[in-house]
Amino acid sequence: YTDIQDAIDAAAPGDSVSVCPGTYGPINVPWSAEVYVTSTDGPASTFIDGGLDPAVIVESGTLTLSGFHVTGTGDDDPWYPKGAAFSVHEGDLTVSNCEVSDTTGDFTVLFDENYLVLEDVEWEDNTTQFLWYLSEGCNADIQYNTVRGGQHETVVATPDLDNLHMTNNLFIDIQISSGYTAFDLGSNGEGELGIYNNVFYNVDDDDPW
Repeated sequence: YTDIQDAIDAAAPGDSVSVCPGTYGPINVPWSAEVYVTSTDGPASTFIDGGLDPAVIVESGTLTLSGFHVTGTGDDDPWYPKGAAFSVHEGDLTVSNCEVSDTTGDFTVLFDENYLVLEDVEWEDNTTQFLWYLSEGCNADIQYNTVRGGQHETVVATPDLDNLHMTNNLFIDIQISSGYTAFDLGSNGEGELGIYNNVFYNVDDDDPW
């Protein structure tokens, strides 16, 4: 296949898709799909570019994504918003060994159930209202990420999340819009919000709400 989406559409549950270097359009993982998508040469030469649209959407499917540079534009549809880099709507997403940069819109990541893993991802110079908006879901594991530069109203928000484990991440040189709070961690009382062994340096939140 010459396009990642065509390979995903043809894959049986549990199939793996290996992607050669190049720039590819946005992808959508639909209901009942379960697919592993991995680049052969890593994020320096393999791109998923949503352009004016979100880059990766998971709708009631399961996606494991590794080795890509991801960028895109968030969709602020009030009935069905989407994150510029990743949107998860009642699905499962695991992202590792990726780079995410230059996203715009309301969200870089919008997570609305069920399971999310962000591991060893570089986030650089993104400009969205929320970097990670974890609306609700069973579990979000975020570890060994580096968030560098960019401007947001809020870096992480968890309005109705069951469990969050945010460990061993670096947050550096981030500009927070005046009147907002960088980390808005709420709990629905179902589980644990665990924040351990992270480094916060020059997160400019001098005028919080």
